[in-house]
Order: sequence, then structure tokens, then C-alpha cells
Amino acid sequence: MLSSAFARVHEAFPDTHLVVAGPDSIGFMPTAQGYFEEVGCLDAVTFTGMLSGPVKYAALAAADLYVSPSYSEGFSMSVLEGMAAGLPCVITENCNFPEAEDAKAAYVVKTNADCIGDALLACCQNSNEARQTGQIAQDFIFKNYTWDAVCQKLQRAYYGITRDGSSTQDVLWSA
Repeated sequence: MLSSAFARVHEAFPDTHLVVAGPDSIGFMPTAQGYFEEVGCLDAVTFTGMLSGPVKYAALAAADLYVSPSYSEGFSMSVLEGMAAGLPCVITENCNFPEAEDAKAAYVVKTNADCIGDALLACCQNSNEARQTGQIAQDFIFKNYTWDAVCQKLQRAYYGITRDGSSTQDVLWSA
């Protein structure tokens, strides 16, 4: 999906460059590179492998967008990191993060190349709006997913359980 989506973006914005970061634990990189070669944009893609520590944070700081074209996620730490970095994030609905969509903190799209490409193009064509979405994302993460925020929600949940019998779920996710 990403190769087709990025090919559209690269055609419209020839100066774009895609960084594909993450471990290749199943030996898929040659196949992925082939997909980008087939659509004619392999020269505009860098495969870094796993990034961690300062190098990962530098890559996030240098990025303009984050995209997670996932078929299935439980809870993606990389999406949270992209949002915490203040990046406009394009994620598929299979990333299972409806809270981000509800908060308008990410571009949550159907899991197909056309929808991913449309969202990426929209971000490139409307950079001010994309930056605003990135700021909303960062605020959303800092409000809901820092250790302090999570601890406060847990304290409220436990207090609610012990004082008035409230459901933990009601207390944990009411922001």
C-alpha cells in the first residue's frame, strides 16, 4: 500500500523522500524495495532498519509527516511517538486508535493505497493544516499518554471504585 501511495505523492512533490524505519525481522526488505522499484520511486526511499535512542528522536525531529499503513496493530508505540513529536500522522483504521480520530489528532484512513495516498497528498498540499493536526496530536498525547496523565487516571479510577462503585473504564477514558 505504501509504495503506491508514496509514488503518487512523489509524482506531485518530486522533492519528497520517504524513510522506512523499523526492524526487518522476517527478511521482507528486498520485497518491499521491489514494490517501490515497481512504482518508480525507490531512489526516493531510504530503509534504515531499527532506529532507537537519539537517532530515532533525530529522525522524528527531521520528519514532516508520519505514516503507519498497518493491516493490524494492537497499540502502536511508533504512532504515539510520531504524535508526541508533533507530526501530522496518517494511520490506517487497522491501527486501532479511534481516540486519535475522535480528537482529530490524526488522519485515520481506510486500509488501502488510495486512501493513504489521498491523506498524504492532503498533508503536503495543506501544510498549515497538517502542522495544526500535528500540534493537536502532541497536545493529545501529553494530555492522555504521559506517565503523569496515566497515573492520574488510575488514581481517579481507584478512588472511584473505592468511593462510589464507578466503573474503571468510565473513569480511565473520560478526558
